[in-house]
Formats: sequence, C-alpha cells, structure tokens
Amino acid sequence: MVALGLTYVEHDGTLAQHLLAIVSLAPVLLIAAYFTALFLRRDVHTACVLAGQALCQALNSVLKRAIAQPRPAGATGLGKHGEDFGMPSAHAQFAGFFAGYYLLLALQRRGAAAERGVFAAALLACGVLVPYSRVELGYHTAEQAVAGTLVGAGFAAVWRLATVRLFAPRLFPAVQELRVAKALCVYDDSDIPDFFAWQFQRVLQHQEATRYTSASKTR
Repeated sequence: MVALGLTYVEHDGTLAQHLLAIVSLAPVLLIAAYFTALFLRRDVHTACVLAGQALCQALNSVLKRAIAQPRPAGATGLGKHGEDFGMPSAHAQFAGFFAGYYLLLALQRRGAAAERGVFAAALLACGVLVPYSRVELGYHTAEQAVAGTLVGAGFAAVWRLATVRLFAPRLFPAVQELRVAKALCVYDDSDIPDFFAWQFQRVLQHQEATRYTSASKTR
C-alpha cells in the first residue's frame, strides 16, 4: 500500500500537533486555490505563476535525488515510511515560492496600504508556519525546512523577474491572441496595477450604463 505523500501526515494526537498537521497541508489547499483562480479569472498571469510553482517543485525532486540526504530518524514520509529523501523540504519549498512570489507582486502593485499589509502578513505566515510544521511533526530537520524555503523564495524571485522582463511584455500578449485563448476568454491583466479596483469600477460603469439604457427605453 502506498500513501499519497502530499496529504500523508502523522502526529501524536494533541491539539497543537493537529493544527500543525493542517498547516502542513497548506500546499494542497494552495493547489486548489490556483486552479480555482485560473478557472474563474482565466488570466495568463495566474497560469504563469502556476507554471513557475510546478517547475519549482520539479527542481525540488532533482535536488532531493542529487543531495540524497535522509529524513530525520523515525519520519514516516512519502510512500515507503520515510525512505525518500528530505533535503530540501518539498512543502517548505512550495510555501517559499508561493509566499515569495506574491510578496514581490504585492510590493510592485498599487492598492490600499492596509490591504497590502494584511496580504503580506498572511503570506509571511504561510512561508514560516509551513516549514515550521514540517520540523515539529518530525518530517524534516530544521536545515531541510530552511533550505526548502530559501530555494522556493529564490526561485520565486527569478520567476518574478522573468515574468516582468520577458513573459509579460512578449509572451502574454501572444498567448492572448491565440484562437483557443479567445474561445476560452483568456486575457492578460498584467498591466493593470490594481485589478480588483479596476474590476470594481468596470462593474459600476456597466451598472450605470444598464440603468441609463433601461431608463431611455421606458421614456
């Protein structure tokens, strides 16, 4: 029997350990959030971030095999009870990329300071608590968790730079013009500083135009 490693968490049954186990599963929830955002918004940028996240996790697999450092003694890891490698932590690397990328995005985009502050605090909490939970639950050493976080954050910085300098100006417009992209209503919103404020204004404008048209027809 083989366990699904991404959701396989064992703990001693205390409330604190149970909460840490839930935190440890944040990557699963974030994967669901990625695909939900991609389905609802259908923007090229979200797809690009998801691609970067996938590449970052592929890098994790390469690094684990290259370094071949075992998990802590007694760890019940992926599949065969801890026989897989632990350096760097995949969960920590996932959280490091997610938190790192969106922190950089929050710093570069405009918006209310309070809103950006709450968003940044939530991202930092994710980037810290996920690796901490992996150490406390005994799945990784502190070095493996820190290494995963740093690799993920570093990859996020590189991916963000590539997005700003290369993907957004050259690739995104080309993708948006594809016939299949137009059929699926895929668009590029990377040049909109505050998407939610822009969306809010567009909705108000549409409502105002609709009311004006309805009023004109009743005259």
